[in-house]
Amino acid sequence: MINPNICMFMSKMREKVRIQNLKVKNFKVGVVKFSGDLSDARKMLEKLNVDPVGVNIMASKMILRIFEIRDLDLRAANILKQECLSIGAELALPKKACELRGGKTGAILIVNLRQLDRLCAKLRAQHYGLPELGVALRKCVSI
Repeated sequence: MINPNICMFMSKMREKVRIQNLKVKNFKVGVVKFSGDLSDARKMLEKLNVDPVGVNIMASKMILRIFEIRDLDLRAANILKQECLSIGAELALPKKACELRGGKTGAILIVNLRQLDRLCAKLRAQHYGLPELGVALRKCVSI
């Protein structure tokens, strides 16, 4: 169901923290690039002196994961799409999936770690292989 090459790519993807600044009026704005590691996210928040409670809430929201899912039952794909939308995540599906044409489909799941934890919990109560998908997603990121 989940492309193992994507999981390996995600685990090997590491970049050092780097901020590209742009001066706008009296402040600076920039894109922050970091390894995608939870400990790095925590460090960034702690460096800013964010309250420890806030660090716990926000760190997992900073870690975005993208999954390629193949051979997904169309019914499962549509349920997964609704579950993703309900938690603020995204699931890209081909048009044929929404029209319930064809037997199986592929999908791209775009989710942060906090959303992924909620999604996997919701998938346990579903059918069409979605509980197993939730287990596979967790294994992929080792939540």
